Amino acid sequence: MSGIKKVRIGGVNEHFNLPWIKLSENKNSSLGFELEWKAFAGGTGVLTNALHQNEIDLAVLLTEGLILDILIPKAIGNKKLRLICFHVENPLRWAIHVRENEIITDEYFKNKKFAVSRIGSGSHTMAKVLLNEKKVNYSDQNMLEVGSLEGGLKAVNEKKADIFLWEKFTTQPFLNEYKLKSIGEVLTPWPPFSLASTLEYFEENKSLIEEILAEVRKQIDTIKNDSTITAEFLKRWNIAPENAQNWLSEIKWNNQIPVSNVKLASVLDNMFKSGLIEEVKISESEIVAV
Repeated sequence: MSGIKKVRIGGVNEHFNLPWIKLSENKNSSLGFELEWKAFAGGTGVLTNALHQNEIDLAVLLTEGLILDILIPKAIGNKKLRLICFHVENPLRWAIHVRENEIITDEYFKNKKFAVSRIGSGSHTMAKVLLNEKKVNYSDQNMLEVGSLEGGLKAVNEKKADIFLWEKFTTQPFLNEYKLKSIGEVLTPWPPFSLASTLEYFEENKSLIEEILAEVRKQIDTIKNDSTITAEFLKRWNIAPENAQNWLSEIKWNNQIPVSNVKLASVLDNMFKSGLIEEVKISESEIVAV
């Protein structure tokens, strides 16, 4: 193992990250690196903090949460984060979860309390997107931090919150247990997941990151061509084979660098239209690792 670089990568334990998880389980000694996967229950806000605090080297997280972390000034001493590449390109389907006995009307979303894993997380930012779509004013007082997926399901079930947004295939196995139902979806109008690091780490390890991404793309090809892969979705995440197959038919993994100015401009424009950021003029190098 001499000369092999250990790389710590963090992300949520969900099917979107299967290529990274499988690569971390591959102990092929011919690789020039050893990937250590660290699962985080708290989502993007926890992952950006882990990058700032040097707990991990890379993170797969929600694009909008990463960009918000970059654009909003941090305390002195915090590291500069950068978007390395998009991990997933097709929209993420955020299911809108409520209690199964709720009656939904046109006025339903007014003054409702949202369970969010963390302020600044995807469940929080997509609540803003949903309210913007429904033309309902946003209020910080209507956001309840719950820490995790389980926390969100429990909060709605126990009437501490009214609505919880999370990826539809992840939550589907738990709806009966928590007496919840999905009343629709909110789609991210940008590539939902990105790979990130600190600017310092990227500049010092660019060739290593490119090597890792090449291996991730090989894992993606293997997954896409494996006719038995749905069994892993059932075993790892309790996702039924037919749901796994439907998801696999639409997933568009990417992991190509560099990110183009055109794509970045589109992401920022859609975040502005969704009410997440004020219109900004910012150089590519302030967001994307180049």
